[in-house]
Amino acid sequence: MKTIHKFPLATTDLQVIYAPTTFKPLCVQVQNDRITLWAEVDTDQPNTEWDIAIVGTGHNMYATYTNYIGTVQLDGLVWHIYY
Repeated sequence: MKTIHKFPLATTDLQVIYAPTTFKPLCVQVQNDRITLWAEVDTDQPNTEWDIAIVGTGHNMYATYTNYIGTVQLDGLVWHIYY
């Protein structure tokens, strides 16, 4: 079944989330003082690991993370989220 799930993210450079293979990021925003990712998924599909990169403005980029999801501001800092 297709549905939208949310994935709270840690404010760290690299992390792994578990989501169905049909993972399609929709947006990122701050919710309850935490970076949160919303994605369209098909819950009938098996979960897999998805690598997420959070890059601060002026920080080095990770060459392997080329799919931009969005940008958020939290605690006076600006973070750019990729997978």
